[in-house]
Amino acid sequence: MVGGITLNAYGESIDEMHDSALEYMNAQNFVQAIQEYSKILEIDPKDETALTNRAFAFSMTGDYESSLKDLSKILENDPKNLIAIKGKATLLAQFECDSYDNCRLNEALELLDIALDNNPDDEDLKMKRDF
Repeated sequence: MVGGITLNAYGESIDEMHDSALEYMNAQNFVQAIQEYSKILEIDPKDETALTNRAFAFSMTGDYESSLKDLSKILENDPKNLIAIKGKATLLAQFECDSYDNCRLNEALELLDIALDNNPDDEDLKMKRDF
């Protein structure tokens, strides 16, 4: 930490690292974006922006399990984070059910029900829940 700014080994600030990662995201270079967000998370493991964006990048590469892990980390620290709730529920709904007891769709529905209890007027949540 130098003067209140956290730097990585190459002297980049977290803000500069976020800018770089966002450039990779905009260029749809999700593998590079994941690497850049991972560097940020080594410095600040609770950086919600890095976790959210890395979760999206993981999902774009088809790595849904890693995406779910990042979204779960966000929800551990901020259980009412609607972006993480909606993202996690959307991903969970993609999986097939092995049985009633082993069904990620049920987990998605539970997440959305809890979110709707806290946000009863959120039309997007209602739509995702009803779908």
